[in-house]
This record gives sequence, structure tokens and C-alpha cells, in this order.
Amino acid sequence: MLYLYRRIFFGALLKEDLKALRDLNGREIAIFVPLIAVVLWMGFYPKPFLDVINPSVEALLRAHQVSIAAPIADPLDAQAAEPALDDQ
Repeated sequence: MLYLYRRIFFGALLKEDLKALRDLNGREIAIFVPLIAVVLWMGFYPKPFLDVINPSVEALLRAHQVSIAAPIADPLDAQAAEPALDDQ
């Protein structure tokens, strides 16, 4: 994509010293290879990663279910249930 972007917006490279530049050097490749491997591992076999986050997701879902089941207090009903002080 970067190659396509460069060709569309900047055209062909005219300077020889720019043509000799590499996109990635050895250090960048050494950083990206493990990252790419982990991403592929997560894509093909996500079970170890999902097992780590499973307890917190279950706790979040339990809390959500409890909040849904809780009755919602209507403020108008609370005012109607209180006796009026002026009538006494």
C-alpha cells in the first residue's frame, strides 16, 4: 500500500539515491517478525489468549446480568408513596 501511495502521489522516483533506499532495515525486520508471528498465532489458535481473558469477561457479564435484573426505581412512584406533609 505504501508503494502504491508513493507512486500515485509522488510519481516515479527520479533521484538515484532515493531508489537505493530500502523500506525496512534489519532492526525493523527483527521487530516485525515476532509481532507478525504472534498475530498469526492468535489468528490460527486463539485459545491460549482467550483463556487468559475469559475470567474477567465472565465477571463483566455476571455484573451486567445483575444490573439488568435489578428493578428500576421510578422517581414518580417514590413521590406518590410518600405522604404529603401539608395534609396532616
